[in-house]
Amino acid sequence: MDKVTQEFLIESNELLYKLKGRPYYRVKFHFKGRTIHECTRARDAKTARSIEGTLRAELAKGNWGILEKKPAPTRAEFLKKIFCRSPAPALR
Repeated sequence: MDKVTQEFLIESNELLYKLKGRPYYRVKFHFKGRTIHECTRARDAKTARSIEGTLRAELAKGNWGILEKKPAPTRAEFLKKIFCRSPAPALR
């Protein structure tokens, strides 16, 4: 029933864990009022801790772009992009 196989409580608001049946460690922590919950893509705890530190350092420098996703296009934008990109087939 327990989904988490290994947990490491780094500080009171940080958590490094690995889900049962999954190869990668995940990290969860709070930074400036936001909850950061990311996959580290690391298979061992030592590397995952290193990646978590790098992630925190980048966030502290102000590089929020590493976590922000681009907004999805609207249906009209998507259709315009698709239909304008593909040329009409040539008639012979």
